[in-house]
Amino acid sequence: LVVVSGGDGDREPKHAAVLIEVGAWRPVGTIPLAGDGFAAVAPDGRTLAVAVGDAIEFYDAPTLKLLTRYRVPPAEVRHALGRYTHVLRFTPDGTKLITGHADTTALVWAVPERPAK
Repeated sequence: LVVVSGGDGDREPKHAAVLIEVGAWRPVGTIPLAGDGFAAVAPDGRTLAVAVGDAIEFYDAPTLKLLTRYRVPPAEVRHALGRYTHVLRFTPDGTKLITGHADTTALVWAVPERPAK
């Protein structure tokens, strides 16, 4: 799976994270985003992280079920676009998410366990 996020280009853009199955190049799910959020998929393709405003949300990628939501600490400096989180990267083993922020800090988040099959 890969994820694409962005707006639809209208005067009042609607932002969304769209999961795309690489082999078939077809959308398999969409998560609406408030504002100018963006997303990343874990290396195993099973966990999705979404940054929106002052929060990081984790989803089970196959079902798009919300696993947990963390609030990002308040920013002293906000980007001109109003977002605080600028970078999302999973560690190679997929157990942690690293976020880069407007005030030059990087935070490391524990990726929540996925539900049992």
